[in-house]
Amino acid sequence: MSWNTPNGGMRFMDLTRTSPVPIVPGDEIQCRTHPNNKTITNFFHRGYGGIPENLIINICAWIILVLSFCFARRYFGNYGRIGLIDGVRKRSTYHGPTTYEGWSTTVCSEPAPTGDSHELETSQVSHTNDEGMFTWVWSTVQLSDSQISSRCGSDALHYLKFQRALILLMIVFTFLSLSIALPVNMSGTKIDKEVNPFAVTTLSNLDPGSWLVVIHITLSLLFFVIGIYVMRKYSVGLRLKESGSYISKTLMITNVPLNMCNEDTLRSHFNQAYPDKRVEDLKVSHDTEKVADLEKKKKAVSEALAYVNKYNRNNKPMKMRPWKCGFLCSHLDCCDCCETVDARSHYQNEEGSLSRKLHWAKRKARDNPLGIFFVTFGTPEDAQKVLKDHTLRRRGNGISITKNPGRSELSTALNPKDWKVKFAPPAADIYWEHLRTNGKFWLLRWVVIHIILLLFLIFFSTPSVVINNLDFVLLPLKQELGKINPLFSEFLATILLLSTAALLPVLISLSDRFLSHWTRSDANMSVMVKTFIFLLFMVLLLPSLGLVSIDAFLQWTFSVNGTTRWDCVFLPDNGAFFVNYIVTSAFVGTAMDLIRISELIYYFGCLAFSKSKAEHATIRKMSLFEFGYGTQYAWIMMKFSVIIFYSLSCPIITMFGVVYLGMKHFVDRYNIYYAYAPSKIKKKVHITAINFLVTALCLLQLCFFFFSFLRRGLRDVTIYSLVGMAVTAAVIFGYIFFNLFRKFGPFLYKEISTEVREEPEDAPENQIGYNSPYDVCPVDPSGSNDNSQSERDNGEGTVLANSPCRTYGTDQPIDLVEDNRAVVIDMRRTQEERGYQNGPDG
Repeated sequence: MSWNTPNGGMRFMDLTRTSPVPIVPGDEIQCRTHPNNKTITNFFHRGYGGIPENLIINICAWIILVLSFCFARRYFGNYGRIGLIDGVRKRSTYHGPTTYEGWSTTVCSEPAPTGDSHELETSQVSHTNDEGMFTWVWSTVQLSDSQISSRCGSDALHYLKFQRALILLMIVFTFLSLSIALPVNMSGTKIDKEVNPFAVTTLSNLDPGSWLVVIHITLSLLFFVIGIYVMRKYSVGLRLKESGSYISKTLMITNVPLNMCNEDTLRSHFNQAYPDKRVEDLKVSHDTEKVADLEKKKKAVSEALAYVNKYNRNNKPMKMRPWKCGFLCSHLDCCDCCETVDARSHYQNEEGSLSRKLHWAKRKARDNPLGIFFVTFGTPEDAQKVLKDHTLRRRGNGISITKNPGRSELSTALNPKDWKVKFAPPAADIYWEHLRTNGKFWLLRWVVIHIILLLFLIFFSTPSVVINNLDFVLLPLKQELGKINPLFSEFLATILLLSTAALLPVLISLSDRFLSHWTRSDANMSVMVKTFIFLLFMVLLLPSLGLVSIDAFLQWTFSVNGTTRWDCVFLPDNGAFFVNYIVTSAFVGTAMDLIRISELIYYFGCLAFSKSKAEHATIRKMSLFEFGYGTQYAWIMMKFSVIIFYSLSCPIITMFGVVYLGMKHFVDRYNIYYAYAPSKIKKKVHITAINFLVTALCLLQLCFFFFSFLRRGLRDVTIYSLVGMAVTAAVIFGYIFFNLFRKFGPFLYKEISTEVREEPEDAPENQIGYNSPYDVCPVDPSGSNDNSQSERDNGEGTVLANSPCRTYGTDQPIDLVEDNRAVVIDMRRTQEERGYQNGPDG
């Protein structure tokens, strides 16, 4: 291996040498990117790396945070149970008929509880049994897989099962590390037990020439085999299928000329081009960003008006101050000069104004197609044939690549050779508001955002950079805390590390929102991969090498004596540092996940800025966010990688790894069921998490290869480690690129019959019918909709089963959710002749 040096020469990493690389005196100090017991207290022995102090402080902080959460949950407007209270009507994607409507909560109706009555009863029972201060703990423990799956979807269950698999793995690894690796480490004599008792338990206690390192290398290979076996068993529940076996009846087609993008034209084209293929349904997408925004506001006003009507029946007419913070001012009586008005009249006038604006916005939306439509055929085979005709493939000469779409008299105008055709993603997976994003502008946006993000990550890669830049603020604070009690000064550095490590990846999530991915799966995958890679560098690799940023990593890579940095990984202080990090993550980190400070601030901020109490029901719905599988997978797999990386060189870390995974599983179990709305993602997100686990196990082998290479050179033990790595690499590359070693891979695929092709169990896209979440037929500008009175009479904006919203020309109730921007709409001209029906509000 060779690379250029700054002087223009070449530097080689000699893999044939047999002498170890000595550590230059003073390098140990250069390796430290975190405090090295600068404020060790006298409560415990100095040689334990601050672990006992950190553990006690974390337990105390965890108790305080959990008690605060219990108090907020009990007395602050059902905070922490929003998903349980509003979750039944927030999304019903996983129950009942699901179509390409884009949304699934209606503003004027809710399907009667028929087949889902058991779920509703279970929800009511869970809510009834969850009224006490601490009863939520037992309620969370009692949750069954069927309850979680029925309310939150199969993806939530897959995520929690993956965590159980990690816990099982960590228990096995902990047993092997403590029973084998720990005694081997302690058998060494390199470190004085009286001087540094913690370092005696680490790999650095072994003599560089000791053959006992073979045991660690063998355990690293055994960990890989066990991990693959457990993940293979876990993948059975995912019901994975071989690549290319999935077929849907619905196609998503983009890049259609805007002037020809209407239902009648497209139906005529398919009837002529594929006369033997029956088109069951076809819907065109339009740009209804303004419509969605107005309908969201109109829904909020209608729900507030419903609350006022209910309030006035049993009390005096409600008064309000029709300004922001009106509710807060009314209770504090801080603005006597502000005139109060009748709440019912105010919301009625506001509803009428929004109805008139919505009337004109829907008229305008009809003239703005997106060049996207969804077409459903009679059978999956028909859809596959159409997809094949519109896909680039080689001609008979084997050289030219072209498409061969069916021809019709409209082909010249439609230009189907330029269409982009693919199987439609599940309707619940689509971000309908993002379909309006243009491909060319998206590419430019992607380049600009990633350049800015890359520049930031190069110079601010680790929390150490942020902490070092804040030294002028933090140093006086640490000194003052040290005078009061050294424990607080010790704890401050760990909290700052955890906080900055949690803050920096948020930038990745925020930057990714500007990319406007079309599906939730793509958004989760993008955030998941980038966050995991960034966290892996930020928290594990760079601090382990004694580097503070990628900029420092590049400088070290091209420096003359850069190879000595690998010895930083095996310093005893590194092990203590990461043990403290996992301890803090297990207690303070999981408690912060439970409280969800940012969402709590948002919730109370919205309450404070509300005009009246009538708007609080809508605010509770706005505070119900989707669970971010991508970000959560990246976080948990990064910390799992840290634990695995140091599991053999510092075996004590595995005990706290079990504690972290157990507490993280409990907190996520609670949040998914009680605090978040369901989120639909594709199985590739779960598959990527398995790939991250395999990456962590490979890093463990790489770690011991460099350890043996640096300490012994390329001989005996190092060759044994290199052979093990080569076998692992051969299995992985053969599995990925050549379809070999299928029985040794981490995925177990389901057998597919060649005669009967099955659909995914969670693929609602195969059901026909593309009911529109927004009817672009203009509504009555007076706002006197057929279902308005029934909606207003229903208290806090809850919905009635006896007043269904109507679709285009049908009597089927449909389900919708809030905040749609670009949706599938019906362009049938016959609806204009029938008159404007009442369209569902978002």
